[in-house]
Amino acid sequence: MRSKAGLRMLRWFRWIGAWDAVGWLILVAGCCVSVVGAIAWATTVRSQERQSFGLEAAPVGSSVVTAVRRMDDLTIAADTLIEAKPNLTNTGFAAWYAGIGGARRYPGALGFGYVELVPAGGLAAYTRVVRGDPVPGFAAPGRSLRITPAGRRPTYCLIRLAVEGTLTRLIPGAGYDMCGVTQTSFLASPETGRVKVVPALIPTVGQVLIVSAPVYRGGRIPGTPTARRAQTLGWIVGAFDVGSVLGTATAGDRNLSVSISRQDVSAPPSALRVASPGSLGLLTSVASIGPAPSPKSFTQRFTLDADGRWIVAVSRVPSWGWFSPTRQAIAVLACGVLISLLVFVLVRVLAHGRAHALRLVAEKTDQLRYQAVHDALTGLPNRALILDRAQQLIARARRDRTLAAAMFLDLDNFKTVNDSFGHAVGDELLRAVALRISGVLREPDTVGRLGGDEFVVLVESEAHAARVELIAERLLEVLREPFQLESLGDGSISLSASIGIALGDRPTADALLRDADIALYQAKEAGKHRYSVFQQEMEATIHDRLLLEIELHEALARGEFFLEYQPTFDLADGTLTGAEALLRWRHPVRGVLSPDEFFPMAESTGLIVPIGQWALETACAQGRAWHDQGHRIDLSVNVSALQLDDREFAGMLAATLAATGFDPGSLILEITETVLMRDPHLVVDHLEQFKALGVRIAVDDFGTGYSSLAYLRQFPIDVLKIDKSFVSDIATSAESRALIHMLVQLAKTLSLHTVAEGVENAAQLARLREEDCDLGQGYHFAQPLDPSAMQSLLEAGRPLAGRDTSPAAVA
Repeated sequence: MRSKAGLRMLRWFRWIGAWDAVGWLILVAGCCVSVVGAIAWATTVRSQERQSFGLEAAPVGSSVVTAVRRMDDLTIAADTLIEAKPNLTNTGFAAWYAGIGGARRYPGALGFGYVELVPAGGLAAYTRVVRGDPVPGFAAPGRSLRITPAGRRPTYCLIRLAVEGTLTRLIPGAGYDMCGVTQTSFLASPETGRVKVVPALIPTVGQVLIVSAPVYRGGRIPGTPTARRAQTLGWIVGAFDVGSVLGTATAGDRNLSVSISRQDVSAPPSALRVASPGSLGLLTSVASIGPAPSPKSFTQRFTLDADGRWIVAVSRVPSWGWFSPTRQAIAVLACGVLISLLVFVLVRVLAHGRAHALRLVAEKTDQLRYQAVHDALTGLPNRALILDRAQQLIARARRDRTLAAAMFLDLDNFKTVNDSFGHAVGDELLRAVALRISGVLREPDTVGRLGGDEFVVLVESEAHAARVELIAERLLEVLREPFQLESLGDGSISLSASIGIALGDRPTADALLRDADIALYQAKEAGKHRYSVFQQEMEATIHDRLLLEIELHEALARGEFFLEYQPTFDLADGTLTGAEALLRWRHPVRGVLSPDEFFPMAESTGLIVPIGQWALETACAQGRAWHDQGHRIDLSVNVSALQLDDREFAGMLAATLAATGFDPGSLILEITETVLMRDPHLVVDHLEQFKALGVRIAVDDFGTGYSSLAYLRQFPIDVLKIDKSFVSDIATSAESRALIHMLVQLAKTLSLHTVAEGVENAAQLARLREEDCDLGQGYHFAQPLDPSAMQSLLEAGRPLAGRDTSPAAVA
């Protein structure tokens, strides 16, 4: 019979054996997890490096793509100029090129000019013109024009206009026939009517892009290929040094390689061999700089549609150094195995000490208790602990007669960081912000995170409020310094913060934090990157804003909105041609509010859709009434981005026109340039639906954003409204006048009407008339009028008064 001691010994050995089995299981599982973790680590490191490269490659690729598009735009603008002024001289051509800042905007331009299609019978006339107006860089021809290459041909392609550059010094002379050389494929086909982009190799110059566009008689692109060939006058041709564009994009980074290639080029490799100066060789790969990419290189490609698809490739060989992903994975594996061994040893130790096990349980309990009152991301106190410490701060301040202060700190535009770099980078940034805030504060002070990008700082001061404000200024200063984050590699992120401060005694911690939050809102409203101390009237301001938002919901039902009409006049004879409907809010207490005071709120709440529908219906009904009285004027109504995105807008527009009986041809929908370029392909679909109803489309505030001229041709628009910021400087700024001249000529080529906004004095009017702008509106003609005043203006039927009704003159 076994003794009791023996039974206890047996149970002890069994218990130890069970824990040994658990230990070995943990060891094996830990090693397996370590292997998986090492693989995941290496994958993550490579992914982060690839993301960092992507952030670096994006501006480089965008720079190259933008440069090529600018080449396209320059060619189209020159095409429009030649079509509008077929008798343009080389002096006028050079003045136009200087007026648009050609040397500054296109530093890679090697040659730019106009090649004229000259029939055999017109050589004598061409020779006389060139003698009187020599092409820059070419000597005037003698008795006869020397054709190169020699030979009789039905037609010749001869240079008529040019800006002096590298290429003009390489071409033999004015008789150089571009249609007589063997490599003529760089000239755009007249039948297509489109711009053509061709890569080429020119001896002594290098790799270039040749951009050409056909020029037609009459200033319009004929409708059929036969008509286009018959009406061809010549070509606008430009040669651009792609290597300089690529060098500018990389900013001298020797580890970065950039290449641009054409995806659909069918030229044989032998075309790379150029026989003689003045001839061209077609290239499959246009240009590349930097080290040659290897199989290990990171590469990002960008596509560009310009007479075919082009590929811009940006590559970099990762410089891991000693800490390659594989070696890092080995280190992670070693650490994992080591940790597994330690856990194995720990389990064995636990098997021999129940007291040790109880101590571990207690430690785990403390850890859970800590996690319950601390933020998991930053380790700072969370809302529960902040409220508790704020209550203690208020109690100590009452007892010790000190000053209690709470600061609400919010990062400005933090959402942009998450949207641009991802939430992982945003989390790392929040941890870095927490460390910087903690470094500014004293040990007794408390910093906590409420959630998102909101932090709370609790300060107890024996001095006046000035010390608290000094702390706020210091926080704004240190947070303004760039953050170097591991996930961004060598990149950095700069941001700012806004702070709201609540000082003094409060009945509860919630009240103290609420007042700090109100002050934070005021700091945001004042322009961000600043602090604001809570004042009692701030609460009334917040209340007023909330009340205004509530009243905005009820304003439409109460009939508080009304329209005023800004007349539009013909600049040639001063006749009244139309009016733009402008929305106003007659608030029962605040008076008449302009759109700037309630439009942002209407857009953020979605109320702009029903309000815009009311404005459209009211304007159409008023327009029908004026038409019935014999005043056949056009009416313009603004359309917001939310209205344009509304799938039911086209149906509502058709129903409104049917209900009011207003002539669709007299209705103009105005869309801002920013909304137009937001998603061009989608916007074209919407505009085509509106055009199908018979209405016209106007681009408002044109010139305030970047709109490619090539894109502008795609939109089914009828009216181009030139922004008032350019009109205001037309009488004093040569650059503004050159821009308006180009826009007016472009509009005429595209059969668009031009409207100048913000005409305020006679000098501006005179300049606009010289540029042949069609229409104008502004205080020089008339202020926005209510329907009755507009009715009187229509009945008077008087022409343009030409009096100064600018705000300064009216005042």
